[in-house]
Amino acid sequence: TFSWFYYRSRGFEAEPKRGLRIDLILASRGLAPATTDAGIDYQVRGMEKPSDHCPAWADFEIELATPQA
Repeated sequence: TFSWFYYRSRGFEAEPKRGLRIDLILASRGLAPATTDAGIDYQVRGMEKPSDHCPAWADFEIELATPQA
């Protein structure tokens, strides 16, 4: 999936979308298996004067440790 689009190439308007993969979400080896979903939010490109980057997002399912008394 692409997260950056050059305005002059109009790659965002084409299907499939054509851009660059330059926005990343990095996870450690311990966190990576907890990934439940990830993607790019293309809706922001419909806003007035949008950025040339679309937000990348990720969901993780993790259990928080409770302190021992």
